[in-house]
Amino acid sequence: MATPLALQLLNTLLASEYVLLVATRAAHWNIEDASFVPFHELFDKQYNQISDLADSIAERNRQLGGVAFGSMREFIDHAFLTETSSHIGDARDFVTNLISLHETFISKATKTMEFFEETEDDDVTANQLQDWIGQHQKMLWFLKSHKFSN
Repeated sequence: MATPLALQLLNTLLASEYVLLVATRAAHWNIEDASFVPFHELFDKQYNQISDLADSIAERNRQLGGVAFGSMREFIDHAFLTETSSHIGDARDFVTNLISLHETFISKATKTMEFFEETEDDDVTANQLQDWIGQHQKMLWFLKSHKFSN
């Protein structure tokens, strides 16, 4: 069994994952750009990856004896990521926003991983966090690989 703080940290990650999920889906839906198709497809692929990650976080929380958040109110109230407004925009706007969200997520998830390693002595969850961080780093790399001309 995990400590209440450990379960809270996992739920905070889950909530933040959902904020990122919604921001990615909004980018997928609302992009208007000359390069619409590749970005529409990239955002869709990343949305599905983030959805799978959220599921993994929720399942780990349950395995450790917790109750995974399951409402939009809980996600918004407990996320460390800030919800962004939907708008119609170009690829640069959406990519810039998603880069920022992924960077923040990676930073907080790294601190959570360290907590599970050092305080909880839970190598299984720490290893899962390392995998989740790696997946976010790859998504971030894909986003940062797009070079926009001024």
